[in-house]
Amino acid sequence: MDGYVRTRLGIRLYEEDIENFAIFFKDNYSQYFETKIRNLNVENFGNKYVISFEELYPYAYDTYVHVTLHVEEDPYLEFSFDERIPSEWLSVIVKRIREIFSLYFEMRDEFSLTLMFISNISEVPEIKDGRRAFGLFSYNLLPIYILMYVALIAVFFLNPNLLVATYVGLQLIILFFSDKILLMFSDWKIESAQNVIQVVELKMNYKSLNVAMQAPSEAIRSFKREIHEPAYRERRLIAVEDVLRALEKYKNLFPSIKDIRVKNFDIGEIVGKLSRRFGIKPPKIGIVNSTIPNAAAAGISPRRSVLLLTAGLFSILNETEIEGVLGHELSHIKNRDPLLLMLLFSGEYALRFFLFTTIPAFSFFWLPYFVIILSFLFFVAKFFEARADLEAIYKIERPEALVHALMKFAKRIRARGSQRGALQWFGFDPHPPLAFRIERLSEYIRKGLPQVRHLLLKSIVDVVNGFLRDLFSQRRE
Repeated sequence: MDGYVRTRLGIRLYEEDIENFAIFFKDNYSQYFETKIRNLNVENFGNKYVISFEELYPYAYDTYVHVTLHVEEDPYLEFSFDERIPSEWLSVIVKRIREIFSLYFEMRDEFSLTLMFISNISEVPEIKDGRRAFGLFSYNLLPIYILMYVALIAVFFLNPNLLVATYVGLQLIILFFSDKILLMFSDWKIESAQNVIQVVELKMNYKSLNVAMQAPSEAIRSFKREIHEPAYRERRLIAVEDVLRALEKYKNLFPSIKDIRVKNFDIGEIVGKLSRRFGIKPPKIGIVNSTIPNAAAAGISPRRSVLLLTAGLFSILNETEIEGVLGHELSHIKNRDPLLLMLLFSGEYALRFFLFTTIPAFSFFWLPYFVIILSFLFFVAKFFEARADLEAIYKIERPEALVHALMKFAKRIRARGSQRGALQWFGFDPHPPLAFRIERLSEYIRKGLPQVRHLLLKSIVDVVNGFLRDLFSQRRE
């Protein structure tokens, strides 16, 4: 190592934050910024922690900066590096570490273990590992689409001329029965006004949360049953007193609880109220057993539709924010967006079949074709997502609730996910960038929700303008 730099971070930590931040940094730094680090080591020296690691300098092969972070009341950094690494890269690392401190301070009062219950259902819901969720619609229908493509391969060998008709027909069948199919794959169905979703939040520091997350699954299940069974037996909602009683028995699992909150979501009532505002029949409701906060709508028409909500959605949002998210999904149902997107992708399949069968030389360009056409289709899909955002804030009681929900989602994704930039518009995601969605809706609310005659046309204009603005601003930079 040829160089050495030491720098103060200008941050003050309270004594109780030192250990919690050290654990938080170890768990989140590399994943949050998607950096490549190695040899991460955390050492305790009484009233301070020393975190050392090597971070890859991406512009020189196998070159790392050795970073030592001293976590104490006045934290500071030490760098050791070779001559190939410019000082600008060290500034990037300093900026990231300051940002991870800021993230810790923002989330310090939000660290909690969340437990979900559904009233008048004897089963105690168990939220599984978040890695299960790959995206609601694609994940749940994946086996169905695999079977569809197996059928298409068989049709290809029997009679290739029937491929397009078979593809469109199978898509229509899947879409027609998608409400029933997705409810089969959901973990719980909300079938009664008595099915109130309850979320118990046990607020604690980050160290205690880590201890709780490493507790045996059976111990957590027993703790949840201890909370749930008295309320279920007496046909009432869970109260804070039920949680306190269970904690007395399982105090070794949760040594330092700061606060206990019980949030109730009468999801059937919320969906029914919003459906009346949208002028549609209330869709069926399914709950997916995932910690990933997400929601999706499917169905060929408003009468044959379903809402899928993940358990994680209720852990991070309040009732008005849930209404904002549901307003977005109900707009998709009202406007038959699943059907429109199916027709859009079916049209592309017919075009692909025509090009590849009538122009043999076109097969040499299959890779650029797929990249271009899929990018185009997903860009068009952003028009429908933008309309759903816009219609939601005009229909829900508190328009700012959807903005607040999107801001909470932005806090929980990687750092670059909520930034503006042309690259955020590309990729196989039907949603516009989160930063664009938040800024756009905030602007409409700031203007007092001015009258919009054609929501889709206005959304198309907004999306194109947002993309061009990000494209040209990035070029100037």
